[in-house]
Amino acid sequence: MNILSTENLFKDYINGPVVSKVLKGIDFNVKKGEFLAVMGPSGSGKSTLLYQLGLIDNATSGKIILDGQSVSDLTDEEKQNIRLNSLGFVFQDYALIPELTASENVMIALMMKGYSKQKAYDISAHYLEMMGLKDRLRNLPSQLSGGEQQRVSVARAVAHKPKILFADEPTASLDSTMSEQVMSVFKELHKNGQTIVMVTHEPEYGKLTQRIVYLRDGKIENHNHKF
Repeated sequence: MNILSTENLFKDYINGPVVSKVLKGIDFNVKKGEFLAVMGPSGSGKSTLLYQLGLIDNATSGKIILDGQSVSDLTDEEKQNIRLNSLGFVFQDYALIPELTASENVMIALMMKGYSKQKAYDISAHYLEMMGLKDRLRNLPSQLSGGEQQRVSVARAVAHKPKILFADEPTASLDSTMSEQVMSVFKELHKNGQTIVMVTHEPEYGKLTQRIVYLRDGKIENHNHKF
């Protein structure tokens, strides 16, 4: 069963008289519980596609269907609500708040959803422990390694049990040891049923997923089924 799909998705960026066509009619689907990698050369539209799928940016035309609902024509407020409650995001630069501890970075996202401070703390502690960060709850981002910071950002992204976890080059800023730590977390999450869509340029990490979708020049070149 598809949890996410697109129909004839286009994305143009307009800068004065210049129109850059980045996505050129993408038909794409993600099955519930799937771990999927989006790969392709620089400039192929990988991150742009992820931002459309995650409702961070608006497509120029085409349709996005999330869990059976067409979400393309929703208001910005409705899309924000879906992002907050149903989607999780991990970025290559971690995007942690430097003044907050590891647990507070996870808690703040939960409290925005209406959890009490104590409940948010309990959930954050559970997920950080799951990420191997039991002894790092009170550390600021500046006191954590890159791999630890990225695992905090993964904990923050999945603590509210999103329908889909989106990851944009999650290992790009990490060395190989830290990258493997983060990928082992993704594999564990997927084993527990988490749907994951990950943009990566690292072939060895693409191979850890169930399926690779290759983009080139804004079009899908092929779907590499690996089941």
